[in-house]
Amino acid sequence: MILASLALIVAGCSNKAVEEHKTEDTNITLKVFWWGSEDRQKRTEAVIKLFEEQHPEIKIEGSTVPLSGYWDQLAMKAADQDFPDVLQMDYSMIADYSIRKLLEPLDAFVEKGTINLSDVDSVYVDPGKINNALYGISLGVNAPALIYDPKVFQQTGIKGPGPEITYDQLIETGKQLKAELGEDFYPLDAETLDFSYYIRQKGATLFSTDGKALGYENDQDLTDFFTLQKTLVNEGIMAFSGSKEEKDSLIVKGDSAFSPITSNRVILYSQLKGRTIRMMPLPLLQGGEEGNYLKPSQFFSTSSYSKHKEAAAEFINFFTNDTAANEILQGERGVPIAGKIRKLLSEQANDSGKEQYDYIEYVASHNKPIDPPPPRGASKVNNLLLRLGKQVNDGLKTPEAASQQFRKEATATLAEMNS
Repeated sequence: MILASLALIVAGCSNKAVEEHKTEDTNITLKVFWWGSEDRQKRTEAVIKLFEEQHPEIKIEGSTVPLSGYWDQLAMKAADQDFPDVLQMDYSMIADYSIRKLLEPLDAFVEKGTINLSDVDSVYVDPGKINNALYGISLGVNAPALIYDPKVFQQTGIKGPGPEITYDQLIETGKQLKAELGEDFYPLDAETLDFSYYIRQKGATLFSTDGKALGYENDQDLTDFFTLQKTLVNEGIMAFSGSKEEKDSLIVKGDSAFSPITSNRVILYSQLKGRTIRMMPLPLLQGGEEGNYLKPSQFFSTSSYSKHKEAAAEFINFFTNDTAANEILQGERGVPIAGKIRKLLSEQANDSGKEQYDYIEYVASHNKPIDPPPPRGASKVNNLLLRLGKQVNDGLKTPEAASQQFRKEATATLAEMNS
C-alpha cells in the first residue's frame, strides 16, 4: 500500500520539473537517505564529509532512520516532494520500486565510467538488475549467520559450537546453557526462526518463481517448522528482547548466547559487547540441503526524479571505489564488491572484521544461489507467517492447523497481488 501511494504521489510530479539539468550546476545539493544504526550514521557522515571536500561543487544533505521506519519515511518524503536523490534500497524492494519507475536505470552511468565497475565481479552486480536494467549498486555482500558469544562457553565450561551446528545440537546445547545459567537465560535470542532459509534446506523456496504462489508443495514442511520453533520456546531456549535495537538485544545484555543476524552486523555486535563475537551458519537441517546464500546487503539507487543524476552517480561510485571512504566504512554494510577494496580491508581488518571476511569466504563455497527478489505481497505473507507462528507458540493453534491456514491465506494474497 505504501509503495502504491508513493508511486501515485511521485508520478504526479511534472516530468519537465525534474528533468536532468543540461548545463553544469556548480551549486548542487544531493539528498541522501539511508537506514541503519548509530555506528552506520557516523561512518556515512564521515564519508559524506570526505566526498564534499573532494567535490566542493556538491553539498550532501544526509538523513537516516532505523530500518523499522524507513519505508514509511520514504513515502512521507515523496508526499512532501522531498524524495532523495540517492536512497538506500533493499533486495526485497528493488523490483517493486523499479517496476513503479521510481528508480533511474544506472547502465548509462556505468557505460561512460561515472560508476566504475571494472573491478567488480558480475556475481555482485547482477542482483541489482531488474529486467536486464541495473537499478542498484550493491554496498556490500553478506549472508545469513548465527552469531555466538565465546565468553558464555568459557565461563560455563560447556563445549562451544564447531564451524556448524544442527537444530538438534542447538537444542541440546541450549538445554545445557539453561541448566547452568538459570531460567532468565535464553540461549537463542530470536523472535522467530527463518522459514525461508529452512525450506531451502528442504530443496524448495518460500515463493514460486513467478511469485504467484508458494514455492513448496508439502504442508508438512511448515508443520515441522512450527513444531521445531514451539519446542525451542517451550524449552525456554528461544526468546526475544522485544526491542529492534541491537544495544537492547539479549545477547548484548549477556542474557543469551546465540542470535541470528546478517553477517555485516557482526562488527556492530562486537563493538557493543566490547569483544569479538563469532559467526557460523544458521542451523543445519539433518540430512537436508545447503540453505545458505550470498546476498547484497543493500543497494544505493538513484531516484528517477532527481535533478542531479550525474552527481548522484558520482556519489555512488565514491562509495564503491574510493579507498579512503572504504577505510572509514570498514565493510559495515557488508564485504565490499570492488576487488581491490575487499583485499585492502581484509588485510587491515581487526578481529571482528576478519570474522566477517572469513565467514563470507566460507559461504562463498557453501551456498546455493539466492532466491529471486520476493514478489508483491511478500511482506503481508511474512507477517502472516510470524503471526501464526506466535499463535502456535502460545498454544492457540496446532502446527498442522496453522500450516494449512498459512497456505490458504498466503496463496490468496500472492494470487491477488501478482495477477
